[in-house]
Amino acid sequence: APAAKKAKKSHSPMKSGKKAVIDGGTGVMAYLQAHLPRKGLLDLYQDPGRGRFVCRAVLQRLPETSQQVVIRLSCCGGSFPRSAMSVWTKSKTPAKAQRDLDELYQWAIIQDSAGEGEIQLTEEFYKGLQDSLQSLDASPWVALDQEQVDIIVQEATRVAGKPVKFPSMTPEDLERYTQDQWDAVLHYLVGTPNFKIQPNAAVTHFLMETNLMQPDPDYKGSDPDDAPLVITQKGYDFMLQDSAQQVWHFVMQYLKSMETHERGKALQKE
Repeated sequence: APAAKKAKKSHSPMKSGKKAVIDGGTGVMAYLQAHLPRKGLLDLYQDPGRGRFVCRAVLQRLPETSQQVVIRLSCCGGSFPRSAMSVWTKSKTPAKAQRDLDELYQWAIIQDSAGEGEIQLTEEFYKGLQDSLQSLDASPWVALDQEQVDIIVQEATRVAGKPVKFPSMTPEDLERYTQDQWDAVLHYLVGTPNFKIQPNAAVTHFLMETNLMQPDPDYKGSDPDDAPLVITQKGYDFMLQDSAQQVWHFVMQYLKSMETHERGKALQKE
């Protein structure tokens, strides 16, 4: 009996409080998996405006077999006998199947079932997944209709005291604009002279705060505050990363800077 009880415990989902990124990597999903507590994930899943999109994004990131397990659980009322579920993962060894369940537990997708020998979805993820499967919306950001656009134009005109007209923007225009702004940051970082677009003061301050730039240590002027900024070794390492990694580096530093903010938790969640 003691041996049977011990074996049963080894097949339960991971219960330790320690978080670990099972698949490694960087990006928002790795951040959620490694840094967000289980309660934080559950709060995201049940967020009224974005919960279903978070559930969808997490589901899409899972390995194919885990995706099938989650979808089948959702079609079976959210729980299923573990002994019968083995047919869903028969293409994997027991160790690999258990590893997938551990990851589902870390994502707060499954929970310890009240019934013995069952795998059960958490209520928050189950509800969010159902909403996602029934929703036709592709993203949590709803496009403005013409009436809403007219209201914005009227308000901008009132504030400016003169007629204001917003130019129409295509996805290509937005992509070009964001790329130009990001290129300006990179050119400023390496000291490109007379570049036509200059980053604002907040970005410049952020480059110093993240140790990507520093006041020139060779500056010989009388006032140290007048020393020009130069790139650091960390900045050179930053330049060797691809654009996605560079942007994520900024996002991570922003999230860390919000830890001491009075609305830090709310901003991090957003």
